Amino acid sequence: MADPECNLSHLEDVLGYRFRQRNLLRRALEHSSHSTDHNERLEFLGDAVLDLVVSGWLFAKFQRQREGRLTEYKSMLVSRNTLARVGQRLGLEPHLVVGEGLNHRQQLPVSLLGNAVEAILGAIYLDAPRTSVMITCEEIILRWLEPEIHDLPQRFSQNQAKQTLQIVAQKYFDCLPNYIDSEKDGADSSPTFIAEVKINDRVLGNGQASSKKGAQQIAAWQAVLLLRAEHAFTELHD
Repeated sequence: MADPECNLSHLEDVLGYRFRQRNLLRRALEHSSHSTDHNERLEFLGDAVLDLVVSGWLFAKFQRQREGRLTEYKSMLVSRNTLARVGQRLGLEPHLVVGEGLNHRQQLPVSLLGNAVEAILGAIYLDAPRTSVMITCEEIILRWLEPEIHDLPQRFSQNQAKQTLQIVAQKYFDCLPNYIDSEKDGADSSPTFIAEVKINDRVLGNGQASSKKGAQQIAAWQAVLLLRAEHAFTELHD
């Protein structure tokens, strides 16, 4: 059997932080389904630390953006889906301590990964030296989020493609985008979805992804790029 302390030491290497009080890390990995000494209070604290660090970074990085767009960027970066991806990249799932009901599930809810990320941030905030706590937290958070903040404006535009395309279609073409969905043959556990989007019977984009929503999003982004090249619609430009 693997040594739990060795596992935690490896996790600290991945996190990029060595705990002085390792019990804080243990508690951050403990789900409420397993123990009363769980990670929800640390999650509350980590959420506040994450919010402050991300807000400060956005404020400094995008000095000409209005408050509304900064809020949209922040919502994207601290969303449950984003934090779940961070948790997956950090390999947190094998380290989570959950109750028997969750242990028997083939796959844990992705929300648990996001919650654990926030709880670990809360634990780091409590563990780090007071003189450098926010510097430490900022360095760690920005490193964990680096894949998410790379080309953030374009990633945000892609994420909003369906909403943008709907606004443009209604305003300039007096209709709604029409998505035609299909599914490729493949394993039941990993299907592939294909989407085609039309406006007034003209095909503007195609997408392929592991979910119907993802395929539609890709198709919508292709349509946005095509319409951006053809027209000067203000909705298609930042």
